[in-house]
Amino acid sequence: MIRAFLLANRAGVKAMFLTEYDKEREFELLRREERREAIRETENTVREEVAKDMLKKNYPLDAIKDISRLSEDAIRKLAKSIGVAVL
Repeated sequence: MIRAFLLANRAGVKAMFLTEYDKEREFELLRREERREAIRETENTVREEVAKDMLKKNYPLDAIKDISRLSEDAIRKLAKSIGVAVL
């Protein structure tokens, strides 16, 4: 099974063995990407919370879009999830 994989992917396997693998560099790149993803998730959560607060206070849809930077569809879904009507 492994032999078949290695033979089928000979060029890729050879290239991998010929290049230097830097474990520390790979680990740092992975950590950076994880941090970026965590920041994106946090930003999105904050945008959603702002939009929810604005929905509860009956702000106009355009104002919510401008301030939260969420799409109209996302805002409408949030409104539905908290039981608020959007015009």
